[in-house]
Amino acid sequence: MIALPQSPETCQVVRLDLAAAGMVDSMGLNLIVKICKHAQAAGARVQVIYGHPNILRTLLFTRLDRHVELVNAGIASEPGA
Repeated sequence: MIALPQSPETCQVVRLDLAAAGMVDSMGLNLIVKICKHAQAAGARVQVIYGHPNILRTLLFTRLDRHVELVNAGIASEPGA
């Protein structure tokens, strides 16, 4: 079960850090879909931080890029940093 705050003021962005991952299997994709659904229901957006080209390729192939914001770990930075 995934529990996210119901108030958008408390959770505006859900970040999934996959920068160290080299691949995502079907269970991982299913988890990302569930996180997206819960986050969107709570009024939050989802960012997936990726580093490996296989992650990007998988997210594009499955069209999850239409539901999450893709962030390249090579250029990702914290706000205000």
